[in-house]
Amino acid sequence: MIIVEGLNYALDFDAIRSFPLELSIPNRLVYSSHWYNMDFDFNKSYEEFKEYYDTSVAWMLLDDTFPLWLGEFGTNTSDNYWQYLVRYFAENPNLHWAYWAYNGYKADPSEDETYGIVDIDMVTVRDQWKLQDL
Repeated sequence: MIIVEGLNYALDFDAIRSFPLELSIPNRLVYSSHWYNMDFDFNKSYEEFKEYYDTSVAWMLLDDTFPLWLGEFGTNTSDNYWQYLVRYFAENPNLHWAYWAYNGYKADPSEDETYGIVDIDMVTVRDQWKLQDL
């Protein structure tokens, strides 16, 4: 399998629209994007978010052009960003994803990874709501 990310923090796939990649062995190509709360104004409505994401990234899913993997997303707050993504996942079961990050700290325990699934002890679940939503 070959995973290709878009440009501009894996959000820009315009070149793929015009020049899609073709492998000599079919069904081995997946495109991957990232999505964080700074990538959109989440004070806007869910419908505006959906339109923006569908147009900028998820068009591949909508016309079944290419497999799309949301390879990185995460938060430490159950805010609009989180609620919009969880809703979008439920409405788009062909969009697969990987949460960032599992670990409770970054390079060492002095650097808390607040987006982590687990706490600094690497065992305790940091935010139960996150696991329930996922």
